[in-house]
Amino acid sequence: MADDRSGIIELAKYPVLVFSIVVALIIAKFALGLEFGMITEVSTDGLKFSEKSNKATLSALTEIEAKLNDLSVRIEALETDGGNKSAAAISNAQAEAFTASQSVSDATANIAQLNTQVPGNEASTLKGWIWIGNYDGGWTKSSIAELGTGQPLSIDPTSMQPGTEYRVLGNMVARDGLPPNTKEYYRARTSLGIVPRGSVVTLLAEPESVDREFALQYWANIEFKNH
Repeated sequence: MADDRSGIIELAKYPVLVFSIVVALIIAKFALGLEFGMITEVSTDGLKFSEKSNKATLSALTEIEAKLNDLSVRIEALETDGGNKSAAAISNAQAEAFTASQSVSDATANIAQLNTQVPGNEASTLKGWIWIGNYDGGWTKSSIAELGTGQPLSIDPTSMQPGTEYRVLGNMVARDGLPPNTKEYYRARTSLGIVPRGSVVTLLAEPESVDREFALQYWANIEFKNH
């Protein structure tokens, strides 16, 4: 009994964020049908999950935050001016909500890195699709930067050649394929992991566009080596 009480006291010292994540995962399991694995360690570094179900756990956590980010922006847009918006304002709100859903917080990215580091491996490689920005004669909300200048994209997407390296500007969610232009859109694709802010990625093919009416969005098939 004394040992149990001591353990509870020790856990109480850890950041509230850790416990918030646990609660969110439990809600996701029963409300959203998302699966996650056994938590094997809770510490000041974050959470560690069992290796067997690690991938499913991180995917669930990523999807939770993506949905919350999207919802948060939409609610804020509705509250502004009582929800009375022009067509242009509605389109902008949709674009903002989408942008928010394609990246996660540093806390979630750190947890992902903590759980994907495998002892004995020098690096793990992730190949997937990330959203890189909207283009209409020029880039808006670009999520990657040119490696040489460190500045957001400035070249035409058709000029982006396979093998070129870029630096990501946010903790980008990588998915298992180009999202279909349907109501589900990116939700129809499984999360493969997170490419941390500042990481260098290699373009595997010319970016492809998806016309979402409110924006012409470009996705890129990339490779990321997590050292």
